[in-house]
Amino acid sequence: MSLVDPDQLSSGPLAVTDVGPGDVAVNGGADTVLTTLLGSCVSVCLLDRPRRIGGLNHFLLPRRHDPSDHSARYGDTAMARLMAEMTRAGAEESDLIAKIFGGADILKPPRSGSIGQANIAFARQILNEWNIPIHAEDTGGTRARRIFLVPRTGSVSVHLIRTTTDPHASVRGAAVRERPS
Repeated sequence: MSLVDPDQLSSGPLAVTDVGPGDVAVNGGADTVLTTLLGSCVSVCLLDRPRRIGGLNHFLLPRRHDPSDHSARYGDTAMARLMAEMTRAGAEESDLIAKIFGGADILKPPRSGSIGQANIAFARQILNEWNIPIHAEDTGGTRARRIFLVPRTGSVSVHLIRTTTDPHASVRGAAVRERPS
């Protein structure tokens, strides 16, 4: 099984960078794949396609409660850090688009008002406040997902993870389709 949609990749080998919980990664121009595994956590991918710069974060909770805690485990810090690293890499804020992933309700039984739903709502809210359009989204549900972002092209592949409680579930891998502009 291909981990990244082969039609979206260059002909050469790609370096893979795993982005863990509370991490942020940005890469511009190089043949790199950024990947992360998400359950109730959310990852926001920001892309500046004209400059071929992209990055993502991986946050666990929407907001920090301790103002002295600057960990990117929290959405407010993770988004600020991602934006800072994108602009430091040369991205123009006016050319940014976003893609949102994760926020699954992986606890059984699913609950309303879950951490995943709060993370999704936070990501949508801050992107709206920053006037960054959301071009693709694969959020919610009850299954974890691994995402693969190729910053140079902006392509993202999502693989839903088979759960141990659902032996009939299969792994789905697909390139994410963008919303029509």
